Amino acid sequence: MKEVSTFRHQTFPSRPEDPAQLTSLRVDASERADFSRLHSDFGITQAIAVHGTFVGDDPLAVNAWISSLIARRAASVAGLVEQQLKRVTGSVTDAILGDRGNFAPHFPQDFRRLTGNEVEAERLVWSGANTHVSRALLALRLLDRLDSLRLGGFAPGEHRVLLWGHSHAGNGFALLSNLLANAPDSVDAFFDCFVIDELEPTAQRLLRRCRTLLAEHDGPHPMARALIVVTLGTPVRYGWEKRGLARLFHVSHHVPPDPDAPEACRPPLTAACSNNNDPLVRKVAAWLDDLTAMYEARYGDWVQLFGIAGTDWPPPPVARTTEGRLRKFLERDLDPPTPEALGERFPVMCHRWSRVTRTHASGRNILLRYVDGEGRRAPEAQIMLGHGIYTRRKWLAAHLALLLQQLADTVEAP
Repeated sequence: MKEVSTFRHQTFPSRPEDPAQLTSLRVDASERADFSRLHSDFGITQAIAVHGTFVGDDPLAVNAWISSLIARRAASVAGLVEQQLKRVTGSVTDAILGDRGNFAPHFPQDFRRLTGNEVEAERLVWSGANTHVSRALLALRLLDRLDSLRLGGFAPGEHRVLLWGHSHAGNGFALLSNLLANAPDSVDAFFDCFVIDELEPTAQRLLRRCRTLLAEHDGPHPMARALIVVTLGTPVRYGWEKRGLARLFHVSHHVPPDPDAPEACRPPLTAACSNNNDPLVRKVAAWLDDLTAMYEARYGDWVQLFGIAGTDWPPPPVARTTEGRLRKFLERDLDPPTPEALGERFPVMCHRWSRVTRTHASGRNILLRYVDGEGRRAPEAQIMLGHGIYTRRKWLAAHLALLLQQLADTVEAP
């Protein structure tokens, strides 16, 4: 795996180190799969599933804002208020979405059942807010969880942890890989982006704890060599650090717009970004075609192509300074840079969308066409603009069968 400069954003277009694999995934792909091999052959004893953006316990960052305001006047109750707000929000999200773009509460039981109870599974619920701050805090929560496993007796030299992440959870994983690589100067620069008083009480404690535990290690954190990472529909954003993980796979829903260029993608907003002088009728037709293609997921996962650098939501006012610092730090090599003013971003985004690809610079990229048992396009492929099929309960076994195949190609049993 090619080394990526620490905490540096991927470029547009990305430059993958290896050609992507294009294949079809059938819903019945798992008929002869023995998922106990995840443990017996590849040493996986723990799996952590992490949902993506606009799902979770604070997708609009409202709860964090309320908790931070309360902490300034009544710090003793702020933590309790924060916990209750997130618990209610998470329950409502699960009830509404189920397994559509979300790892539902039954995911751990399904995973354990498929693996014959050989792999312990859990799901980690985070805010799901579409900001640098939220993804950075996700990375810190994962770091804290991995260190807790180590302290609890997990042996990184013998066993593996599987991180299974949808959408921007994968970008939280990318930040985690940089943290686990633990290059002192860049890790310090990352932590220095945070304004501690802008964070809710739980996040403040997490930040201090993670900075301390990384300072205890000279070089990569021991859990780095235990990490097998699978991203599902993750937009091309933050760079990956090879010293912070063992193996990396990216799964993307992809339908080539041009059979002669199978890895090429159709930009997500071609009509809106066009500056041509076509007649009005032709412009309206182009807009309608764009909207129809988006709704039908005609070319695969539309959201993954759209959600690149510059599409983050504005942070709540109390986290504005931290968000700005993280954006400058994490996107420092992008050219052109992301404008601070939302009204100035669209031309920059059109430039990036025109150059975007599904493939990440590091790891193995697997471009999937989802088909049913008869080889036709699976109906679920259209869910959430092509972005929701990855988390459907019906497809978990097929995705695990794909992982087994990839591990057999790339990972030696410990």
